[in-house]
Amino acid sequence: MSSSHPSGEPAEITPAHRRRPPFPGYLLITAGVGIASGILGGEVWSRIANPPTALVTSTGVVLGETQLAQQVDVTLWFLVTGAALGVLVGMALCWNRSAYGALVVAATVIASVVACWVSYWSGVHLFGPSLPEHLLGSSVRQPVDVALSVGTRAAYLGWPVGALIGAVAAIAAWPARRRSTPNSRKISGAEAAPTASNDYV
Repeated sequence: MSSSHPSGEPAEITPAHRRRPPFPGYLLITAGVGIASGILGGEVWSRIANPPTALVTSTGVVLGETQLAQQVDVTLWFLVTGAALGVLVGMALCWNRSAYGALVVAATVIASVVACWVSYWSGVHLFGPSLPEHLLGSSVRQPVDVALSVGTRAAYLGWPVGALIGAVAAIAAWPARRRSTPNSRKISGAEAAPTASNDYV
């Protein structure tokens, strides 16, 4: 519907008058972005992280001091990967979504939590190295790559913190985008025209 101008002509429809898109559809998009970004994060993490090499014996996997230090690097890479991709997720989900208000931030945080879990699971079980089954219980001291793992729970905060940073960056652009919309400039010009004509009366 369009509002009528005082002169009798229909006024331009501003973004505030437009129909807000359905929020359930946005939730489906949010879930898809969370799962897709999590799979991407798991693959990136498995590629840039350097899992330690351990010796498999009859008693289990043996890790030395050097291998433990490498395991810390694996955890840090999970944190960095999650923070970087989380920023992109936050910006993608909050950009030009002012119609939803604060619900955008809540949906973004939920998507980042889903992405964090999918990233860890896919990195460990799909893309990361796995211990060969024929070496389990073997007495041969054969070196193998240890599966990816996260050593501290603080590393899981990379995804939601990064998503919040991206959300804040996208939300900060909302007022500027509304002020610079072409429709608002058309309305302001139409309102200024009668004022200018009155000066000659």
